[in-house]
Amino acid sequence: MKSYPFRLLGDDSLVVVDGLVDGRDVRLAIDTGASHTVVDLTALLIAGYSLSDIKGATQFETAQGIMDAHVFQLKKFEVLGMQLTNFDISSYDFLAYGLVTEFDGMLGLDFFKGKKVCFDFGKSLVSIEDSPPANS
Repeated sequence: MKSYPFRLLGDDSLVVVDGLVDGRDVRLAIDTGASHTVVDLTALLIAGYSLSDIKGATQFETAQGIMDAHVFQLKKFEVLGMQLTNFDISSYDFLAYGLVTEFDGMLGLDFFKGKKVCFDFGKSLVSIEDSPPANS
């Protein structure tokens, strides 16, 4: 199991890790209460994506209500030692919804599917590895 550092940006902060979208830095909060991985539209535009790259549309529920989001397929997504290609994420303009955050997106449960994840808050490390399938 490999371990990676995380940060708590304040007393009430989420766990934040560094990642890359097509080689561009992003800060991502780990949100185990979210079903989808979401990245702010601005971060995707900075990484070189455009509205013509939208693959589809989706909706999901947040604490602020139902969000309409675009679906993008990331060419290369790197976080927590994993390098994923053609990974689908949801995206919307955080600022347009009045969301000002310390991070560029959230890693949802879709990112962690099939993984074993452990948090060590004493050492500020998150460990991740493939999880064997459950016995049926």
